[in-house]
Amino acid sequence: MRPHIGHLLLLTALALLALPAATAGAAPGDRVWVGLVHANAGKIVSPYWHEAIAVARSGDVYVAGSQATAAFEDEDFLVARYGADGTHKWTKTYDHGRSEVVTDVAVDRDGNVVVCGREDGYDGFLVVKLSRSGAFKWARRIRTEPGLNGAEEIAIDKLGSIYVVGTDRSDLCLVKYTPSGRRLWTRTYAKAEICSELALGPDGRLYVGMGMPEIQPDGKVIVACYTTDGKRVWLRAIGTPGDTSDWIMDLDVRRSGICGTGQSSLDGSTEGFVFRLRLNGTTKYWHHADGSDGAPSASFQGCGMDSQGRVSVAGWSGNDYVVRRFGSSGTLLNHSAWHGTQTNAVAQAIVVTDSGCAYATGRVKNVRSREDMLTVGLGPAWEELFTVPYRTVTETDDEGGAIALGSGCVYVAGHSDGDLALIKYER
Repeated sequence: MRPHIGHLLLLTALALLALPAATAGAAPGDRVWVGLVHANAGKIVSPYWHEAIAVARSGDVYVAGSQATAAFEDEDFLVARYGADGTHKWTKTYDHGRSEVVTDVAVDRDGNVVVCGREDGYDGFLVVKLSRSGAFKWARRIRTEPGLNGAEEIAIDKLGSIYVVGTDRSDLCLVKYTPSGRRLWTRTYAKAEICSELALGPDGRLYVGMGMPEIQPDGKVIVACYTTDGKRVWLRAIGTPGDTSDWIMDLDVRRSGICGTGQSSLDGSTEGFVFRLRLNGTTKYWHHADGSDGAPSASFQGCGMDSQGRVSVAGWSGNDYVVRRFGSSGTLLNHSAWHGTQTNAVAQAIVVTDSGCAYATGRVKNVRSREDMLTVGLGPAWEELFTVPYRTVTETDDEGGAIALGSGCVYVAGHSDGDLALIKYER
């Protein structure tokens, strides 16, 4: 299948490296380099969609986001590839003549990149594959009825098989594609409402998280386990009685089990939650958390688990950007918060090492009431490794939306003054 002439465009205006490579004496949090990808003429990187990031075995880094007009119309996929040294390799857009919004990106063992998202706003399920050189390979779509639909997350196994999860007609939609784009199977679960999380576990199984299911009492979260052949192994509903709805926002699977996090609507307020399951689906714990320091509400956007079974979460609590760590039985062990000068502070994403180091990114307000990207690092004993803000110019907004580890460093993807930003920090 060949793309339409307007499908795949090479962007010409690129800002490549903002800083040289770090020296041997670099400290944690030192900025190694910055890559800024400009949107096409007349467009900006949309601040209303989180960016996505994937690190290849070669050390190359792929960053993806959505570009749109200033009125946030005519959105397109925007994907760029950088070397570990900050060398810009290419930037591509995908425009099928509709509105395409990026939700996730993944890279296979050969460096091919797969991007998924939504088409026509929320009405289509879209998956696009590019080669390591950025050449268009194929696009696959599932046309759905109008509503809250679309592809949300990708996982790629060692054989290059592609798994995509999303929502189709308010049902869970888990799809497996061959590397060449042939659909092998589709699995659905009725009335999932929101299905946004997918993880390929160390046992080779697929773990899916879905929230706000209509047929579950109290709107509980559902986690399901599937084999790579599409057989469902188990399904669990988990939550607190009395919740009006639970919305899962992140899922992490390690040998020590499964953890997830999100937010609940309860009696008109918003509360964060974190849970842990064993790999067989039995519940280890479910923990609800309201805002800190008397704050009326909270939400946890991301989570990760270390080899000891401790779960670190990132999100917001009241006006604060927060990172918390829970013990293997759900006891709150550590809490850190950053609030800037005003409201609207939030940690959007987190990554956790086996030793328990936690790295998070998001945004806080600065003294001029603009948003600064903020990335933090916490050590195994919860000691602060670094706290680094990023701002291009004073009167613009910057925000971190995704984070990953690679080449012994921390990579952060976000948007900055209308550009797609990729930043490498020392770890």
